[in-house]
Amino acid sequence: MERHPLQGRVITTIDRVDPETVAAFQQFYTGIVLDTLGKHGAMHVDIAPLSPGMKLCGPAVTALGPDLTVRRMALDLAEPGDVLVVAAGDVRDYACFGDGTASRMLRKSLAGAVIDGATRDAAGLRALGFPTFSRGVTARNYHYPAYGDHGAVNVPVVCGGTVVEPGDLILGDDDGIVVVPRAVAPRIRDVVAAKLADERSLRSGWTAGVRMTTAYESSTLAGRVAVVTGAGGGGSGEAIARTLAGQGATVVMNGLPRHEKTLSRVASQNPNLSYELADVGVENQASALVAKVAARHGRADILVHNAAGSRPYQAVDELDTTSWRDDLATILDGGFFLTRAAAPYMRAAGFGRIVFVSSSAAFRGARGRSAAYAAAKAGLHGLVVQLALELGPFGITANAVAPSQLDTPRVRRGGRRDDTSMRQYARSIPAGRPGNAADVAGVVAFLASTQARYLTGQVIRLDGGSALASPATNPVNGVRPS
Repeated sequence: MERHPLQGRVITTIDRVDPETVAAFQQFYTGIVLDTLGKHGAMHVDIAPLSPGMKLCGPAVTALGPDLTVRRMALDLAEPGDVLVVAAGDVRDYACFGDGTASRMLRKSLAGAVIDGATRDAAGLRALGFPTFSRGVTARNYHYPAYGDHGAVNVPVVCGGTVVEPGDLILGDDDGIVVVPRAVAPRIRDVVAAKLADERSLRSGWTAGVRMTTAYESSTLAGRVAVVTGAGGGGSGEAIARTLAGQGATVVMNGLPRHEKTLSRVASQNPNLSYELADVGVENQASALVAKVAARHGRADILVHNAAGSRPYQAVDELDTTSWRDDLATILDGGFFLTRAAAPYMRAAGFGRIVFVSSSAAFRGARGRSAAYAAAKAGLHGLVVQLALELGPFGITANAVAPSQLDTPRVRRGGRRDDTSMRQYARSIPAGRPGNAADVAGVVAFLASTQARYLTGQVIRLDGGSALASPATNPVNGVRPS
């Protein structure tokens, strides 16, 4: 028989999933983990537990081939809590695992065995209660001399159609086997826990007679991790951060060094809030921001990009190139850099919410804002549509909120607006008042929630209805046209 290129190799030292992560996954079931992995990592349906109720969870020690010597070497190298994964090549006519090997594994406190082939000694294995997953049972024992030294230990293998690296986390229950890559397991641990908590909450609601739709609508952002840029100006960004944190999310606010005093004050008021300083219009700073959040919290589920400059108005024929580029960098480049950095974490989790805070200036221009601002905000709309198209299959939504007629510190800064002008605003808005930061935060929180899971690729105009009809259509002297 032709030798496998890895045959004969024995790797004595492997990196394993940390014990804390293994302990967390012992509380999970395969279905919810597989959902979090985006449906990737399940072994073939034929690989099933020998008896109902068997469960296993632990780092993989791999054995390539059904040879007895290979399995014995793997067991010698295994540590308590490990799972033996035997890539037997879907051999079902002969068994390559039985109660003798299982007894030895029990003495070493191993967590279980996954065999891509057949087992024997079914009664003995059941009596031992040793978690064993295989493709079937047969009385035929394997004819070991046929292979001799054809095998390897602790090398990457394919078992049940899924690649298993030594040290990967193996989780098994009545629904089958799921393989969680070693590097991914710690990152998604808290995400799975949050999903499980949400699911239990929903099920308790159903048991209590709550309608399914009502139970879903009551879910919060508990367990989610959010990044909110432009949170240091005391306006919409701060309100968004506070609202998400109030609904249970862990929120990392972002601003520039000049915003640190405000960010520190806000963060001190809620344990769910923290902050990082970065100029998101600079590629390496935007990427580093997301990387820090993911390293600290294990994931990045929600991205709210609210950052924008507060530059004074310049007519288009007076707009210098530096000002043009600055607005595009902070608003449009920042949205791209942040999304590119966050998307891999969202894909791995099977969940993501991207929300850009745009402006009505993208639709109709704005007095007091430059062409650069309007163009950058309009660019976010095109980016949202493309992101929704590309990332939708991974459980990720992308939307934008385009506010107008807001009364926020930024609008009043520098005397642009005052109480008198705000009252004039109110008369032209069908809602009867200007909007505020809380209005923006409420819509963003909805878009970040599970309730908005079917809403993507949209730009929501948050303007109190002011775009419905211009003041020029008002009746003259109170007389409506016939």
